[in-house]
Amino acid sequence: MSYYAFSIVRDGAKTIEATLDSLVHQTAPPRKIIVVNDGSTDNTANIIDRYKSLCPDIIEVISTSSKTRDYTRLPSLRNLALRYAREHGFDDCDYHMGAGGDCRYEPAYAEKILKFMTENPEVAVASGDYGSMSAKSPQGAGRFVRQSFFKKYYKLYPEKVGWEDEILARTLCSGYRTAVLKDATFEHLDELGHSHKFADWGKQMKALGYSRLHVFGRCAKTFFSNNELGKQGSLQMLWSYLTYRPQKNGYYSLYEPELRKAVAKMQRDEILRMLKRRLRL
Repeated sequence: MSYYAFSIVRDGAKTIEATLDSLVHQTAPPRKIIVVNDGSTDNTANIIDRYKSLCPDIIEVISTSSKTRDYTRLPSLRNLALRYAREHGFDDCDYHMGAGGDCRYEPAYAEKILKFMTENPEVAVASGDYGSMSAKSPQGAGRFVRQSFFKKYYKLYPEKVGWEDEILARTLCSGYRTAVLKDATFEHLDELGHSHKFADWGKQMKALGYSRLHVFGRCAKTFFSNNELGKQGSLQMLWSYLTYRPQKNGYYSLYEPELRKAVAKMQRDEILRMLKRRLRL
C-alpha cells in the first residue's frame, strides 16, 4: 500500500524538523512528502531546504508569499498539495496523509494505519490519537484518506467552514466507516488552541446541517467535561451556532442540501438508538 503525505507549516522552525524527521523515518515511509511553506518569516524555509537536500527523492516543497496568518486558507493550502501530487504523477497512491506541521509521529504510525485500512476496506478515513484525547473521530493531524473514496466524491477539499468534518460526515452518510487507532500515536509539539477560540465549530455545525438535538447535547457534554474546549469555549461554540448567518457563497456558506439533510437524519437516528439502549437498561 502506498501513500503520500503533506504538511502545511508557517513559522514552524521549532517543530517542522521533528515532523519531517518522524515522517522520513516511518517503517512504512511515504512515497512523497509535500511541504507547503506558507510565507514563513523565521528559519522554517532553511530547515525544509536542508531536509530536501538530504532526501531529494521524497521531499517536495511548495512556498507561498502570504503575509497574513489566516486559518480560513487551510483547505486551499491542502488543495495546493493535492494539485501538486496530481500534476507530478504520484496521485495514484492508495492513500494520502495530512500531517500536522507541529507533530511527531511514532515510527510505526503509518504502518499500523495502512495495515488496518487494508484489512478493512470499508474504512475511508482513519487516524491515530495523541495524548489522552481518546478521540472518537479521526484527528485532523495524521489523518489518512483512502484515495478511491476521495476521488469518487471530490476533486479537491471544499474550501469552506467545516471542511475537516465534512469529509467525515460524507464518509458516514455514504456507507463507509471512520476509525481511530489508539495504538498509533503521535504528539503535538505546540500548545493546542486557536486564535478564533473554536468559534467556527458552531458555524460548521450549522453549515453541515447538524441536528439541533446533537448540537445542544454536544455543547452540554463539553461544558461539563474537562476537555480542550472548556466552559467558555463550549458557550462560544453554542453562541456561534445560534447567531451564525451563512453567506450565499464563499468560506462561510452552507453545504449542499442533500448532505445537510443526510447529516441531520444520521444524527437523529443515532440519538434514537442511544435512547432505546438506555431504556432497555
